[in-house]
Amino acid sequence: GMARVLGGAVAVSSFTGTLTGMTTTVTGTVNTYVTGNNVTLYASFTGTSNATTMTLTGLPSGLQPATLDQQIPIIMTNNGISTSYGCALISHASGTIFMFNMQGTTCLSNAFTGTGTKGFSTAGQGTVISYLLN
Repeated sequence: GMARVLGGAVAVSSFTGTLTGMTTTVTGTVNTYVTGNNVTLYASFTGTSNATTMTLTGLPSGLQPATLDQQIPIIMTNNGISTSYGCALISHASGTIFMFNMQGTTCLSNAFTGTGTKGFSTAGQGTVISYLLN
């Protein structure tokens, strides 16, 4: 989408992201906010799970870190619970964000429920993912 600058500091835009690990193709709007070297993504959409894994694809190249891989704690939806804890792995130079579900104190890549609703939080606040472009 079209980027706009607020107060000369924040570039605001969006892209259409696709969640994988679902029974059908699930796409939704991911809002983006870039301030210097910091990126914040905001999304609030879900689908019906058919796998224990989940990714978000479609991250534009300008929002991909150059060299730094980062694992970020997030709130998301798993098994219909829209306030589940998890992590997002932002891999450098990749248009895919790998999502992990929290089991105890560990984020695991194959720990989602293979049925029910999963995705970003829809509990009013959505899911926020913030990371660096390093």
